[in-house]
Amino acid sequence: MKGGLVLEMELCNTFTEPLIESGGAVFTAAKNSQAWRLENCQVKADILHLDNGFQNSYDAHMLDGGMLAINFQGYVTSQQSIVGDKVTVNLSRQASHLKGVFVSFHKSDANTDYLLKEWNKFYHPMDNAAAYETNSFPYDIDQELELQIQIGGKTYPQTPCSSIAESWSQLRKAVARYGKHPVSITPEQYHSTKYVFGLDMEMLPEVGYTGLSTKNGEMITVKVKAVNPSTAMTGHMPTLLFIVLCTDCIIELRDSGISVLD
Repeated sequence: MKGGLVLEMELCNTFTEPLIESGGAVFTAAKNSQAWRLENCQVKADILHLDNGFQNSYDAHMLDGGMLAINFQGYVTSQQSIVGDKVTVNLSRQASHLKGVFVSFHKSDANTDYLLKEWNKFYHPMDNAAAYETNSFPYDIDQELELQIQIGGKTYPQTPCSSIAESWSQLRKAVARYGKHPVSITPEQYHSTKYVFGLDMEMLPEVGYTGLSTKNGEMITVKVKAVNPSTAMTGHMPTLLFIVLCTDCIIELRDSGISVLD
């Protein structure tokens, strides 16, 4: 860390920007404190110490023109305003190994039941099916979305994902490996405020650097449409689409500097 470490923080204009009360009640200053400030700021970090013998070997390796490769996972995010019951969003991003794609939605005026921001309400039209009750998850086929991702000339999945149950299955394959890791989203949340569509783009699950390459200029296209564009769907389509691309990357450490390969 010869160049030092820089942390950037962006303060909000008002206290209402990041915070808002849920449950349908009106958000007022009286219900929240405006008298806050930052003080005694600290950065907590773990430092790994090497023994002298290994440190000397590492220094000699670097000074002789050697290289140390460190793999890490990169994230690319994109936001797009959308309109209508049939949407196509294009994203051009070069990556040697694209390992996963995640898509979520937001609807700016869907705040009658949950007055939440776009980063803590991942909208799905199924939230309009009915009021949720204990152990009851209303289902309305007219509120379903059909999703598919095209990379170059290939589509994933091969047939469009046209149900919320299939979306859940794809998400589990992308992040949970069917139970090996937990997905802390309940069925009720997934139907309403925590919907995420995820696709695993790796050829071998949980094996690094087996993802798809988009280095040849392949366009990433997200296709979304209402399964049944009937009058019941009017006004229920999302207005914002968020895309997160997960990539396998490598940092090459040399005596002359650092290179990032993605």
